[in-house]
Amino acid sequence: GYTPLNAMITKVFNSNWSATVGTQKVPFLREYLVSETKITFPDRTPLANVFSEGYTEGIWINYKKDWLKAALALGDGGSRYVNANSISDAEGLSVSGRAEVLLAGNWKQAGDIEAWLGEDPFLLVGGAVHFEQGEYGDTSDEAQQLSWTVDANLKYKGFSLMGALMGKQLSETTTDTNQMGALVQGGLFLTNDFQVIARYAWGDLDSATEEDLQIVSVGFNKFFKGHALKFTGEVGYSMNPITSGWAKAGWQTDGAGEDGQIMARAELHLLF
Repeated sequence: GYTPLNAMITKVFNSNWSATVGTQKVPFLREYLVSETKITFPDRTPLANVFSEGYTEGIWINYKKDWLKAALALGDGGSRYVNANSISDAEGLSVSGRAEVLLAGNWKQAGDIEAWLGEDPFLLVGGAVHFEQGEYGDTSDEAQQLSWTVDANLKYKGFSLMGALMGKQLSETTTDTNQMGALVQGGLFLTNDFQVIARYAWGDLDSATEEDLQIVSVGFNKFFKGHALKFTGEVGYSMNPITSGWAKAGWQTDGAGEDGQIMARAELHLLF
C-alpha cells in the first residue's frame, strides 16, 4: 500500500520563525537529512539505518537566519520507516533539536554533499540531540534513548568532504548499551560532470554478538543533468564480518567464520 513519508502543514510567522505539523524526518543525522534524490552513493551507509531516527509525527519549531538554522521537534518517537528498537516500537514521546551554522556559502548548497565546479566555497557545521521515552501501556519499566551527533561539510573548487560522529545510549528494561559511529565521505570533480567518490564508515553497537562496522567504499558519478539524471557506480569492502545489526543498505549477514564481504553496485538515477 501507499505510505506517506512527508505530509505536513507549515505556518510562516516571519522571515525567521515558522512551525510545522505533520510527518517528516527527525532533524538529526545529516547523512539521512540529505534527500534520497541527492545522495552521493547509490545508498547511504548502515550507520544511517541505525542512528538516523528516521521519520516522526509531531510539531517542529523552525528558526532561520542568513548564517544559522535550528529546529526543535516534539514527536511520537523516531525510527519510523527505518531500523527500529524496542523504544521506537512503543508509543512514547521524543524531543529532537538540531542546529546548523553556515560559515561560508549559501543555504541552497546545503541540499547535497557535492562541490560543483564553479560554485562558491561552502562550509557547514551542525549538531543535534534526540531524546526518546518509550511507553508500553503496562507496569514495565519504559526504555529511554539519548542520541547525539556532530558533523561538518566542506566544499571547495570541486572537492567535497563530509564528516560525522554519532552516538546512541539505550537504557532498556534489561540492558544498557552505548553505541558509536563515525563517517568520512569525500568527492572530487575531475570534469564538470564526472566525480570520483570515497567513504569510510565505522560503528560499534556495544554488543558481544555484533562485530564493529568497518566499510570502505569507492566509486564515481557521471552527471548528465545534475542529480536529475546520473549514473553511479560503487565498490565497497567490509573489513569485518557483517553481523545482523549492520546488515542494511545492501549489505548481507555473513555466515560463521566469513569476512571480507565485497559489494559492487551501479545505478542509473532518473528524477522527474
